[in-house]
Amino acid sequence: MIIDNSFSHITPVAWLISKLLSVQGLYEDSIRYYVRAVSMNPKADNAWQYLRISLGNASRSDMIAACDSRNLDVLQKEFPL
Repeated sequence: MIIDNSFSHITPVAWLISKLLSVQGLYEDSIRYYVRAVSMNPKADNAWQYLRISLGNASRSDMIAACDSRNLDVLQKEFPL
């Protein structure tokens, strides 16, 4: 198993689930786990980038501004886990 060490500082389970869901094209579901991951470590820049990509792939452009401004309150309300 290859481990992406750039994410070792965020919740491994949330990160792993979000990546697995994204790979399967389940973007709306992956968003919830990316939101969980960034809520546990808001400084995880790469996780924010992947969250933004999943938002775009899920046609949730209405939430991209919240992602870009790192507004966890809005994201957690829209994508509860």
